[in-house]
Amino acid sequence: MKRSHLLFLTLAMTLLAACASPQRPATAVLATDRHLQAGSRLYQAGQLTDAKAAFQRAINAAEMIDDSQRLTDALLAIGASELLLGDFVAADQNYRRALREARAEGLSIAATQASIALAETTRRRGEHGKALSQFRAIREQAGLSANQRGQIDNGMALCLMASGDLEAAERILPGFEQATSGESSSLQASTLANLARLRMLQGQLAQAETVANKALSVDRQLHHPPAIAADHALLGEILQRAGRKEEAQRHVETANRIFRQTGQPLLHPR
Repeated sequence: MKRSHLLFLTLAMTLLAACASPQRPATAVLATDRHLQAGSRLYQAGQLTDAKAAFQRAINAAEMIDDSQRLTDALLAIGASELLLGDFVAADQNYRRALREARAEGLSIAATQASIALAETTRRRGEHGKALSQFRAIREQAGLSANQRGQIDNGMALCLMASGDLEAAERILPGFEQATSGESSSLQASTLANLARLRMLQGQLAQAETVANKALSVDRQLHHPPAIAADHALLGEILQRAGRKEEAQRHVETANRIFRQTGQPLLHPR
């Protein structure tokens, strides 16, 4: 901000800045990218409040140079931070803005991602029927990537589990062998965690524990604290159902310790 202010101190410096205008957008683009990269590193490290601040700086910088692609990326990123922090209203607002921006500029991949994020926000608010309809509508779109289909299928499965339709969720989620094939990724870990939840709800607690531990192993490789905490929370649920209360409590305590560090809502005592 000081540098921008100094450009207007004298007419000569203003003219110099005007002459140098072809370089200013490039500098602004680099600044926007730096904020996005910094935010991504902070998000991955679980420093969600700091990540949100960095993404807001990226939004501000992208607005200054009217860069729709970077603005959409930053809006999606800040929405993800807000979603994990439990601020569903802010996440919804930023995802909706990202969707409008992406559609207006013909950014089809970003528009689909924003739609998926909006459906996930709806699900996390507890509106499972509405979220399921949203996910199904997106699933019918042409040109979805494998990653996007995986995100949608996971979202649909969670909605179905919440409504008690375990058979339908079973048809959507892959089996354990398929879920563990390929390189470690956040999608793989999420799929495993959701498969573990399904097995838990089906009463297959030993298998649920095995799959949840595999999800935890993958998330530890990826070094993403919010996901690691969620895995511990799930293991706490599974072990509680298995009557192993002390082990369950240790997982809950670990999850809450991480949630305190990330700024996420804590688990309620059972």
